[in-house]
Amino acid sequence: ARENAIFASIERLRTFTLFVTEWSVHGGEKFGGKHGTDKVKASGAKKTGEQVLQMPHVSLSEVEDIMAALSDAPFVRTPRFAFDTVEATVKYSSYLDRQEQDMESWRKSQNLPIPPNIVYDRATFPSFKEEELEKLQRHRPKNFSEANLIGGMRPTSLVSLYHIITKKAARSRGQKGVTTSVPS
Repeated sequence: ARENAIFASIERLRTFTLFVTEWSVHGGEKFGGKHGTDKVKASGAKKTGEQVLQMPHVSLSEVEDIMAALSDAPFVRTPRFAFDTVEATVKYSSYLDRQEQDMESWRKSQNLPIPPNIVYDRATFPSFKEEELEKLQRHRPKNFSEANLIGGMRPTSLVSLYHIITKKAARSRGQKGVTTSVPS
């Protein structure tokens, strides 16, 4: 029942749309800026209840108040037992999507090689614990899958290692394409 209530509430938010100016007229400036501005009117943009709820300082109860006031049919509000979950799910969905993309990128990079000549020192990896640097130096993982198997490695350190290695690889690719001309 809880899952159904959450799904139904989010679906109502996704399917209810108003022009930005209408959200602003009914909810105030925090719902889309000053209503009546030429820029907003010219855009003719519509937003769903879900998109409006993702805005800072906008609450689910405020969005549902507007939806209820403008609905032709009797409006079903989110039940109290699902209210906080619906609000948090919508508010943080962009963060969850980004985290999912990061995880997918991490899964795809498991076989990405780690250069064998990399120096694991404080200058290159200032945020690493000394123990992590020692373990990386001792084990010399060939790829991120092997690095992930080293006990005591923090996920943040592995992500940092990934970013440092991919940035160095991108810089070296960029330098290979650069040619210098010598005046004759």
